[in-house]
Amino acid sequence: MKTAAARRRGLTLVELLVVLAVLALLAAFTAPAARDYQRDLALASATTRITGLLAAARSEALRRQADVIVAPIAGQDWNSGWRLFVDHKGNGRYDDAAQLLSTSPALTQPYLSTAMVANRTVTQGYVRYTGAGFAINVDGSFGARTFEIRRNDVATNSHRATRRIKIGATGRLRLCTPTRANDSTCSMAGEAD
Repeated sequence: MKTAAARRRGLTLVELLVVLAVLALLAAFTAPAARDYQRDLALASATTRITGLLAAARSEALRRQADVIVAPIAGQDWNSGWRLFVDHKGNGRYDDAAQLLSTSPALTQPYLSTAMVANRTVTQGYVRYTGAGFAINVDGSFGARTFEIRRNDVATNSHRATRRIKIGATGRLRLCTPTRANDSTCSMAGEAD
């Protein structure tokens, strides 16, 4: 004969409801953190993608001993995607003489945006690497720049949601995350170290 304890298997309705309530509370607390984690990963991925494209442009310029340009596909809008090409005419434009090396589609996440700032005196909508690997401006001067990739879905004073790619005049890339609005080691002023 079976005892009463041996016959009782499973959970009572009250026990099941308590477990479901605890799981619902855990899900409610972790869902925003999971969303932020996913969006931070997208920010890191976009930063890596742009850094890789800039490094490829410099590498191609050195390999070909020619000017190679990274420019937005649509005018000055860096959110439209990018084009990497050899600038045979030296005019900074993608035209019939330019040799297309690659394109990169726009960032698909609506909560990410990209922007570029050239140095304080010259602004242009592209990055040009010479055959020696230097970043230069349209007038031939050295062209230090800063790319900023940021999440638009957080407060503007949330610096952890911003990544900057600083391009030195020598063409060297440096990634940084600003810690405050006036972070001189990771400024958006266009001076790259």
